[in-house]
Amino acid sequence: MCATEYRDDVRFCPNDGQTLRSSGPTQNLVGQVLADRYHIMKKLGEGAWARLYLAEHVKMGRRSAIKVMNPPWCTTPKPWPAFNREAATPAHLGRPCLRI
Repeated sequence: MCATEYRDDVRFCPNDGQTLRSSGPTQNLVGQVLADRYHIMKKLGEGAWARLYLAEHVKMGRRSAIKVMNPPWCTTPKPWPAFNREAATPAHLGRPCLRI
């Protein structure tokens, strides 16, 4: 880690190609790259326990919806079963649910 700071629109290090990460925790993920592959393009909505974002796979250019649980709920087991069911449902449909 070289601690060099870049503009917000720069997603990868120009020297070694590594994914750039935010210097601190943030509630707004727009512009960030998650899991080294999903560029968060815009926030689609927010509920009591999660936020929904439009993301694009950085290599394949495929758009997806990414749901991120709000921090207070991450440490309690209560919402996880519903969160996992919601994540699995589109995968069983065999086609994209979100059309842009």
